[in-house]
Amino acid sequence: IVVRKSGTYTVTTVDTGGCIKKSAPYTVTIHPNPTPTVTANAKTRICLDETVTLSAPPGYAKYKWSTGDETQTIVVSAEGTYYVTVIDVNGCVGISNKIDVVVLNTRNKVEVIYTTVDRVITVPSMAVGAMECTDVTIKNKSEDENLVIQRISALGNVLCSVPVTQFPLILRPLSIQTFRVCCSAIDSGLVLDSIIIPDTCSPTIVPVVSRGLPIALNGSSK
Repeated sequence: IVVRKSGTYTVTTVDTGGCIKKSAPYTVTIHPNPTPTVTANAKTRICLDETVTLSAPPGYAKYKWSTGDETQTIVVSAEGTYYVTVIDVNGCVGISNKIDVVVLNTRNKVEVIYTTVDRVITVPSMAVGAMECTDVTIKNKSEDENLVIQRISALGNVLCSVPVTQFPLILRPLSIQTFRVCCSAIDSGLVLDSIIIPDTCSPTIVPVVSRGLPIALNGSSK
C-alpha cells in the first residue's frame, strides 16, 4: 500500500494452510512540506546602484536560492525573478513564492552637502516657544537630467518644518541649491527630527538636531 496519512498500520496474512497471522503495528508519521514565504525589506522596483534584501523564514535546515546562494537572506541588485527552496529538519522540501525585482535605468539624483562630519543638519538653539532656521544645501548629481522637488517634509512635522513657499525647487544638472528648515522648541533640551527629500527612486532621510535653551526663572524669595 501507499500511505499518505499519519497513523498506525498492520497487515493480516493467511497462509496456504489457512493460518492467520497479524503483524506488529507500524506507526507512520507524515510531515507536511514546508511553505516558505520570501519577503523583501523594501520595494522591489529599484534603481541602478540600489539593492533589496530578500529573506526566507528562519528555522529550516537548508536553503537554496534560485541564485545558487545557500543563506537565509540574499542581497540582490540585478533584475530577475527570485525564489528559495528549503529543506526542514525532517527532510521535507518546499519551494517559496516568487518575487520579481525590477531595475529602473536611472539613479537617485539628490546629494546633501553636509558641513559637519556627523552628517547632521544643525539648527541654531532657540528659546522655548521661539523658532530658528538654517539653510540646507543639496546638489543634483545627474549630468543630464533636471531634479525637480515639489515638497520636502519633516518626519515628525511638529518640532521642525520646511516652509512650502520655497517650492518647487528646480536644479539643473550638477547644480547646487539651498532650502530652509526651521525648528521650534517646546521645552529646553534636545530637539530631534528628520526631513524627507523625495528623489527619483528612494527618498533621502536627513537628521535634524537643535536645542531649546534653558528657561530663566526670575523672582525673589523672602
